[in-house]
Amino acid sequence: MTVQGSRYRLSRTPAAGDRAAPTFGQHNRDVLAGLLGYDDDRIQALAEALR
Repeated sequence: MTVQGSRYRLSRTPAAGDRAAPTFGQHNRDVLAGLLGYDDDRIQALAEALR
């Protein structure tokens, strides 16, 4: 897929588009477990509540 490049040119921190944007919900487990401290049972209960 072709995407537009960065509109900014920074000398010491060049822009890089090395991967696609995350898909919807791709990082849910990382956020729930890593940032919020939820355990697997609580994450599973949340997933089941959405079904």
